Amino acid sequence: MNGHIYKHLWQIDKKDLKKICAYKDGEPIAGVRVNNIERHTADLLGLEYDSFTKTVILAQNKFDDFLKARPEERRKIIETVTGNEILEKIKIAIKDDYERYKTDYSIHKIKLDGLSANIGGRGIETVKKDMSEKYIFLEKTKAGLQEISALKTSLERLKTASAELETDNKKLSLLNDSFDF
Repeated sequence: MNGHIYKHLWQIDKKDLKKICAYKDGEPIAGVRVNNIERHTADLLGLEYDSFTKTVILAQNKFDDFLKARPEERRKIIETVTGNEILEKIKIAIKDDYERYKTDYSIHKIKLDGLSANIGGRGIETVKKDMSEKYIFLEKTKAGLQEISALKTSLERLKTASAELETDNKKLSLLNDSFDF
C-alpha cells in the first residue's frame, strides 16, 4: 500500500493470551496494541472492521452472506472497497435532477391542463387548424397592408407632382397673360 508492505499478526496462545504484532516493511510498528489494532487496520485499508470482514467473506466464496446484507450495507461495502465514493455524489446529483425535472413536469402539466380547459372540447387538432387559418389571414392582411402602403406612397408622390404641376400651370398662365398673341 503506497509502496509499503504492512503485516498484522493476531495470535492467541494456549493460555488465551492475545498477541498482536504490526509490521511496516518488515519493521515492527511501535504503539500498536490490542485495543487499537482495529483502528490502525481501518486507517490503513480505508475500511471499517465490519466492511473489511465482509469483503474478506466475499473473497472466501461466501457471497450469499453479502447478498443477504441490507442494500445500504452492500452499497457501502462496494463503494469503500472499490474507492467509488463518487458514486454516492452521482446518485445524489441524479436524484436532485430527477426531483427538479419532476417539479418542472408538474408545472408544465398544470399549464397544459389549463390550456386544454381554455380550448374546451374542441381538441388540439381543431385549435391547430383554427390557428393556421388565422395565420393565413394575418399573412394576407400583412400583404394587403404592404400594398396599401405602396399605394399611399404613390399617392403622396402624385400629390406632390400635382402640386408642382399646379404651380407650373399658374406660372405658365401668368406668362401667357403677359403676352398678346
